[in-house]
Amino acid sequence: MELKWNTKHSERIKQLKEPVANPRLVRLSPYLKGGIALDLACGLGGNSLFLAHKNYQVLALDISDVAIGYLKEQAAKNTLPIDAKITDLTKLDQLS
Repeated sequence: MELKWNTKHSERIKQLKEPVANPRLVRLSPYLKGGIALDLACGLGGNSLFLAHKNYQVLALDISDVAIGYLKEQAAKNTLPIDAKITDLTKLDQLS
């Protein structure tokens, strides 16, 4: 299954426009004061990057090693507090 997502994310990285946050999250941003955030199935990390810029410590999880690698690079390049991990959410015992 991760091959499908790796292919999708690799194609998106090649065309890359920066990943963007969900519009609803952006609309709610005046209410965001920082803290801890969990981004499940984060993909290339649009929501994670947005939240990290809003003073959140983010745990970002996705099955795609391509997406997680990209997000880790972006977090390091921008010195953002994002802990990105490759995780298959159908196997929740990995998280313990």
